[in-house]
Amino acid sequence: MNIASSDVYTTTLSDVHGTKVCLADVHRDGAVILSLSSRDAAADAEAFGEAITNTIGESRVPVVRIVCLKGVPRALHAVARRMIRKHERGGGRWLLDWKGAFHAALQLDPKVSHFLVVGSSGEVKGPVSGAPTPEKLAAFGELLRQD
Repeated sequence: MNIASSDVYTTTLSDVHGTKVCLADVHRDGAVILSLSSRDAAADAEAFGEAITNTIGESRVPVVRIVCLKGVPRALHAVARRMIRKHERGGGRWLLDWKGAFHAALQLDPKVSHFLVVGSSGEVKGPVSGAPTPEKLAAFGELLRQD
């Protein structure tokens, strides 16, 4: 799938500070790591993201973390945003998907964490899903080397 030719590429999400951003804004000429998770998969996503950052470093390939918050009542949006902001120390750009558009477009289960590589041409590679294991980290490293 080439994400650059899909509607989700220009779907506007807000980051944890309320700034409107779309994937096209952060995916320029190089590869981007997409981390897709939800509150159900937060622990696995955080552990996998930390393992990736420790392995490849944040500066080599930018990380965009998209958190599916579909089903969170509007009255709790500010609370959810504050809770996610506490995890920003993990690096990368954190985008909030209140409608679940990214998981739906990529046909991914929001109850599981997923890591994908969007290559420089927009081609999606992956996902590697679930809790980090040495095998999954090696598979993800191979995806990065393909670009």
